[in-house]
Amino acid sequence: MKISEMRFPVLRINESNVRRFDHPRELSTLTKQFLDQGGFKEVTHFIDSHARSFAVESVKKLRRSRNPLYWFAPSPIQVVEIEIGCPTQLEFDEVKRLVADLIIRKGWYRQGGESRDEFHKGFAAITNLDDLMKNISAYGSWQG
Repeated sequence: MKISEMRFPVLRINESNVRRFDHPRELSTLTKQFLDQGGFKEVTHFIDSHARSFAVESVKKLRRSRNPLYWFAPSPIQVVEIEIGCPTQLEFDEVKRLVADLIIRKGWYRQGGESRDEFHKGFAAITNLDDLMKNISAYGSWQG
């Protein structure tokens, strides 16, 4: 399946980070360094705005980006094509628990200057998937 079949925004979730993407074109580029390190080969999946989970099956490098804004980046930017698997429907509570458990287990809540209890209390107040998506931009270490 193609990433355009997901409903945006989506969360990319793996052991290195949780990050929100608002449009398919944001997923069309990765750094050469990230590709060379094989970070995309981690168990990675996306959760879309309809609470469907998609596993990343492959990432194919198409070419180097021709965008002049990327010419002087620390690592060359590559245009990629991401293949995803068939979706698995999740319930909102499953998505919320999956995201919160990963953020707490990795200690990423500290990135917002919150204690574990403050993060847990704020996250518990989220009552729907739209709010959950709006409240996450990125947690964890940066990935191409």
